[in-house]
Amino acid sequence: MTGPATDDPAARAGGPGVLLCPGMGEGAATWDRLVPPLTAAGYLVRRLDRPDDTRVPTLTAELARVDAAVTGLDRPVLVAHSAAALPAEAYARRHPGRLAGLVLVDPSLVDPDGAARWRRWSAWTAGTVAAGAPVLAGALDRSGLARRYGPGRGVGRCAR
Repeated sequence: MTGPATDDPAARAGGPGVLLCPGMGEGAATWDRLVPPLTAAGYLVRRLDRPDDTRVPTLTAELARVDAAVTGLDRPVLVAHSAAALPAEAYARRHPGRLAGLVLVDPSLVDPDGAARWRRWSAWTAGTVAAGAPVLAGALDRSGLARRYGPGRGVGRCAR
């Protein structure tokens, strides 16, 4: 990739713009199947690609990448998958007049109180699982389900 977004030659329909943003660990190719129908419908499609480096992205850097990718598009629709929803939502909130719309596909969301709830939940579940694991392992072993359907099908008995 040479820039922050791929502007597919086949997707230069000249209509309203759409910027497709892949989630974490994905690249622009994530959207390959969506580009032809959008182009056929008259949309100018761009796909944001992930940086080739190993740096952890910051919100500031991600917002700059989105801003560069929508440059030249007249009020595009921003479509973001998974973790890309976080900077997409922030961009839409900070620059509401620059976008015609925002579509979040299976978004990853941040809950400010989630960390505290997660700590309580994980402490409770860890204790429950630790107490119930021998019982569950014995029940699975006796049922034969682990041998029939588990990852090591037919390899042996469940570990206790």
